[in-house]
Amino acid sequence: SRLSNYEHNSSIIWGTWLHRLCPWQYEILYHLGIKNNFFFNTNRLYLEHLIIKDREFIIDDKFTEKYNKFLAIFDDSSDEYKNQKIWLSRGLVAHRRGYWNEVQIEILLRREGWLIINPEQLSVKKQASLFNSAEIIAGVQGSAFFAVLLAKYRSANIKTIVRPLSYDALYDRIARATGINQEFINHEFMDLPQGRVLIPDQIMSFLKK
Repeated sequence: SRLSNYEHNSSIIWGTWLHRLCPWQYEILYHLGIKNNFFFNTNRLYLEHLIIKDREFIIDDKFTEKYNKFLAIFDDSSDEYKNQKIWLSRGLVAHRRGYWNEVQIEILLRREGWLIINPEQLSVKKQASLFNSAEIIAGVQGSAFFAVLLAKYRSANIKTIVRPLSYDALYDRIARATGINQEFINHEFMDLPQGRVLIPDQIMSFLKK
């Protein structure tokens, strides 16, 4: 949240137990033009001089226009996804929180001509291009939808299925700050021994609106 105020002649201290960044983090930083040295720290650290910039984003109550413009870096669109209806699958997410029968919804959507995309299999740039290209992007609430922040045009209509008992106002805040067209569905679900399940007819009706 402070990187939009970053001075490019300074090194960055990154607190992480991994001692490194993940490949997708490097990709984002590279395209944001942040290529200076990183120092990874997991212990107590003493510095003679430390610059701490103001945050342009705070989860509870702040998302500035400066931060919005800073992130909107990808203007690519994709003929492959142009005007398509896309479902962002969570099938490859380990220990995913959500609904037991999400795969059933994906089967029904395929029959209706939707593309089922696993975001983890795409580069960050390609994920952002979905939001510049598709007609509709839908799925169960999750971090895959934050890729819209990196898209410049954000022309896709976004339909989000809220996870059980975990509606997050952050998605509303992002929609207001960026001007994206986003709908949410708080819906009925059933509790079965294997887990919570979506009601397919209800979800399909919502997605066809």
